[in-house]
Amino acid sequence: MITDEIKIVIVSNDEEYAQAMQVRREVFVEEQNISPQKEFDGNDHSATHVLAIYENKPIGTMRIRYFSNFVKMERMC
Repeated sequence: MITDEIKIVIVSNDEEYAQAMQVRREVFVEEQNISPQKEFDGNDHSATHVLAIYENKPIGTMRIRYFSNFVKMERMC
């Protein structure tokens, strides 16, 4: 999806994945003092990640985890 200024993409390569993790590190670990062990809980490699980009800079992210009968949207920042 592309709006006038913000591009939303499903993470599809290592660079986008690293950008999504960096946004989370800045928001949750650095700004909110969440421990890295709690924030990066081992569920990221089995999740779908969404990345928001503004002027070629990553500005937001979210992960989506799938369960047998529901979907969980997490780590949104």
